[in-house]
Amino acid sequence: MYKSLELEVYEQKKIVRLSGILVMGLSLTNRSECMDCKELSGVICDYWKKLFCGMTVYQRPNLKLTVKESLSEEEGLMVLDFPTGVKHIVVSRALLNDLENEDLRNYSYEDIIESLRKRGIVLHGADYLYYFSKEALSALDGYVVVPEIRQLTVADTSCFLEFERTASIQDLDDASVSLEHWLVFGAFENDKLVAVASMYPWDDESRIADLGILTLAEYRGRGYALRVAQAICKEALRKGYEPQYRCQLDNDASIALASKLNLTLFAKWDVIAPDIASI
Repeated sequence: MYKSLELEVYEQKKIVRLSGILVMGLSLTNRSECMDCKELSGVICDYWKKLFCGMTVYQRPNLKLTVKESLSEEEGLMVLDFPTGVKHIVVSRALLNDLENEDLRNYSYEDIIESLRKRGIVLHGADYLYYFSKEALSALDGYVVVPEIRQLTVADTSCFLEFERTASIQDLDDASVSLEHWLVFGAFENDKLVAVASMYPWDDESRIADLGILTLAEYRGRGYALRVAQAICKEALRKGYEPQYRCQLDNDASIALASKLNLTLFAKWDVIAPDIASI
């Protein structure tokens, strides 16, 4: 339980005094207003706003902390770090309870993360999140798929297995492409499968499809990744799904591919490390 505190919530130029959880910010809200979604479709914006909605318990111009009652103990914590410099943290009630004695008024984002680290709660490591802008989606719809790119099915099992045997274990692990995924496309050179892109629905509630791409090392630099990504993303759109592309912050090749695809960086996304015990 939270001890009773006299709180100051600044709303424009007015000061409202409450008793309860320490709240410092513009207002108590159930909306996620950190996100600049003007360029992105409603599918993307609605998904992340819903995921990060809850009661704002702390807010500054560049930092927002929200408690989400429905967030499971396994999830515990999520962070969106936007290109504008604004960071939005959403935590479970159990994790917020663990911070009840902290005076968040003077805390930066780094202070909050360090306080959690001292309690054994660490982050997994952020990924970049990329999406097509509404303008880029319109351009993608007009993309013409070249003959060497096509959708893969179970009939392509043998060539896919050969592709896996040729690729390194690290590349396969990083790209996470699979013939068993919801949607799979391949690029061929002289009947040899040299690049694969695969997608799977991100969750059961959204129309978002997560994208993985892998080109065999000796065939890189020839544009296969770009063309196979364009083809699979166009097909995902036709099926009513919005493509999502994630990559690690130090993956220069994937970052460059995102730029060539004309993707928009939405945010850096981080979650609690999977091997951390539940709060």
